[in-house]
Amino acid sequence: MAIEVHRYGSLRVRLLLVGFVCMHLPLLGLVALTQFGSPPSSWSLLAAAFAVTLLGTALLLVTVHRAVRPLEHASAALERFTQSGTPTALPAVGHDELATLARQINAMRAELTEQRATLLREATTDALTGLLNRRSAVRCLERLADASAPHWLALSDADRFKAINDTHGHVAGDAVLAHIGRVLADGVPAGSVCARWGGEEFLLVVSDEQDPLAVLNAIQAAVQASYPAYGPPSLSFGVARLGADPSDALRRADRALYRAKSHGGACTALDQGFHEGRLGQLVRLATSTPPQGQPRTTACLRTGALLHHLRSG
Repeated sequence: MAIEVHRYGSLRVRLLLVGFVCMHLPLLGLVALTQFGSPPSSWSLLAAAFAVTLLGTALLLVTVHRAVRPLEHASAALERFTQSGTPTALPAVGHDELATLARQINAMRAELTEQRATLLREATTDALTGLLNRRSAVRCLERLADASAPHWLALSDADRFKAINDTHGHVAGDAVLAHIGRVLADGVPAGSVCARWGGEEFLLVVSDEQDPLAVLNAIQAAVQASYPAYGPPSLSFGVARLGADPSDALRRADRALYRAKSHGGACTALDQGFHEGRLGQLVRLATSTPPQGQPRTTACLRTGALLHHLRSG
């Protein structure tokens, strides 16, 4: 029974039947008029033939239009998909060739959409941590550098990470990096950029409305409190303001990160652009060169406090 429905629902069969009927409708009308009615005059016969021909032509045009409409929808949907990637499901009603074509196009569109999303995800995210990769982070930096709202960025490095790899193996090191990535993603404010910059380095880009010390100290505490397997890991941060030149901001953040690492890690070092107000005065005082013979003070912002490490000058 299903085969019969499919056979008579075929577009080809329908078009042939309609074409046959429309082409022979005038002839059938004339035969019926001459056989069952009074003999018509030549003008009546011509008028009847013309009317029946118009009726057959109209029926044929309507049928062809209804048959071609799904093809127009399919063409428009494919054009939208190739130009903008906008997925559009085609109506697939019935069992004819056009309905089968629509279903196949829908299945192909769904598969292509899924493959496209997979490729985009693999091209923009880091496989280990699920964060943005470096290429995507650079694009975000360029976009935010042109934005009117100011931002700051932080380069982060996992402290003593090589020791974890050497002692426990690279699988353990990967687990630590994945854990740090989850903590960073959960710890940054909404709308921030969080990316794996490379190796054990990470990049954060946060709105200037957020206090960098408050955000980074909270992340530091979360990292140290939630992963005891190989000893609590810690992070060093170098922070700089994001200006019109992202490369310059990255260089300044990298220099600040180097200062944080040189103080033993597990701390945050701010670029000179953050040395404002009373906190800036303390940092400048702590990093200034004292007179000869007096002790020199170096400063490190560690877990929210300004710690002073005294060394002889």
